[in-house]
Amino acid sequence: MGQFLFSSLQQINCTLSGHDVSVEDEKSLFKCQEGYLNTKCVRCDYPLILRIDPTDTEEYTYMILEKN
Repeated sequence: MGQFLFSSLQQINCTLSGHDVSVEDEKSLFKCQEGYLNTKCVRCDYPLILRIDPTDTEEYTYMILEKN
C-alpha cells in the first residue's frame, strides 16, 4: 500500500510540475526515424510519448505527452 500511495503522489506531482525523461531516451528519440518514442517518466514511471516538435525549427526540441 505504501509503494502504491508513493507512486500515486509522484504521478500527481509530475502531472503538476512536469514529467521527466532520461538523457538516453532523449538521444534515442532523435536517432529514430518515426519521430516519436514510447517511454516512461523516470520519477513516477507513468507511460509517456516523446515526440519531436514538428512546429519548431530548432534541433533537439521535443514534446512530452502522457500516453492514454
